[in-house]
Amino acid sequence: MIFKTILDKTFRLYITAEQIAAAVERIAEEINRDYAGRELTLVVTLKGAMVFSMDLLRRLRVPCRVETISAKSYGNAVESSGKVEIVANFDTFRGRNVLVVEDIVDSGLTIAAILDKISQYEPAETAVAAMFSKPAMRKTDVPVAYLGREIEPLFIVGYGLDYAEYGRELPDVYQLADT
Repeated sequence: MIFKTILDKTFRLYITAEQIAAAVERIAEEINRDYAGRELTLVVTLKGAMVFSMDLLRRLRVPCRVETISAKSYGNAVESSGKVEIVANFDTFRGRNVLVVEDIVDSGLTIAAILDKISQYEPAETAVAAMFSKPAMRKTDVPVAYLGREIEPLFIVGYGLDYAEYGRELPDVYQLADT
């Protein structure tokens, strides 16, 4: 078993970089099929989805624009605070096919707040691509059109996901070892 220590926590290997790459490839194929002949605006949630979004973008064969959105609900904790802060240039979404790219859908509160805010700017279409989803943690139902992998209600780091801003650089995903 492979372990990593980040700050005061120990994590063990959960999902390999190879498994992640296969999931990203599958998601890209689905998006390429669904958006063939159309332009797409990727809305990347900062900071966690940066790694996933760039891997995904390199595999897309449809014209893409890239925008960013800042949405925070974790702070430095291992559980969502339930309060979502959102910052973006929302006027760029008007009339566009918008694909929100998220690292993980946990409680659903963050993605629900993002989708609600984007809808106020009348996009042509809105969908969500998430690398990971924790359905057991949902506090609100949210649509995820493109999903890498459902996971158990574990705290994970790596592949853009962090613990107190550390661990994002890890190519594999690790779960908190004491869970």
